[in-house]
Amino acid sequence: MLIPYRINTLFQTTPFANWFLIGITGLISLTATYSGGDWIYGWILDGWSPSGMVGHLFIHNGIFHLAGNLVFLWVFGNAICGNTNNLIYPQLYLGFGLVAAGTHNIFDGELAVGASGAINGIVGMATALYPKNSVGMFWFFFIRFGTFEVPLWIMSMIWFAFDLFGVFFGSGDVAVWAHIGGFFAGLITGILFLRNGIITLTEWDNESMSDLLARR
Repeated sequence: MLIPYRINTLFQTTPFANWFLIGITGLISLTATYSGGDWIYGWILDGWSPSGMVGHLFIHNGIFHLAGNLVFLWVFGNAICGNTNNLIYPQLYLGFGLVAAGTHNIFDGELAVGASGAINGIVGMATALYPKNSVGMFWFFFIRFGTFEVPLWIMSMIWFAFDLFGVFFGSGDVAVWAHIGGFFAGLITGILFLRNGIITLTEWDNESMSDLLARR
C-alpha cells in the first residue's frame, strides 16, 4: 500500500480552511456512520438533487473510506490552500466536487458518497502547480515498510491509471468517473490560474504545468 504524507512546497498562508474542511468532514461522516437516521439519505449523491450533490462530500462508507480520503485531503489540500488563500480554497473544493458529481451522474449514475471526487480535483490542481515537486510516500507490504519520494506528476498519473483501469475493466464500488471529472477540473483550473496570474508560486517550487506547456 502507498500513502502520501508530504508535498515538498512552501505555504504562503496557513491553511485554516482546509483544516476546517477536514474537521467538519470527519465530524459529519462519523455522525452518519454511528448515529443513523433518515437524514443520511438526503446527503447521498442520487441524481441531481442539490442536497446530494453537496452532501455526499461529507459522508463516507465507513472509517477506512473516511481515513483514506482525509489523508489525501491533508497532504494535497494543505498545499493548495496554503498557496491560494482561505477564501478561494473552499470555493475550489466545492466546485471540483460539483463537477465530479456531475461527471458521475452523466457516465455512471449509481448512488455514491465520499469526498474523493473533490479531492481528486485538488490533486489535479496540485499536478498543474507542482508537477516536478517531490511527494513523500510511505509504503508497507505485510511486515515490510519504508518511505521514498517521487515527482508529483508520476504519483498522480499512477492514480489516474487506476481510474482508467476501472472505467474499462470495472471498478467495484469506486466512483471512478467522479475521480476523473474532479481531476480534470482541478488540472485545468490550476493551469488557468497560473496563466492569468491568479496564483503565484514560491521560489521553492519547481516548474509548473504552465511553464512546461509554454515550452511547446
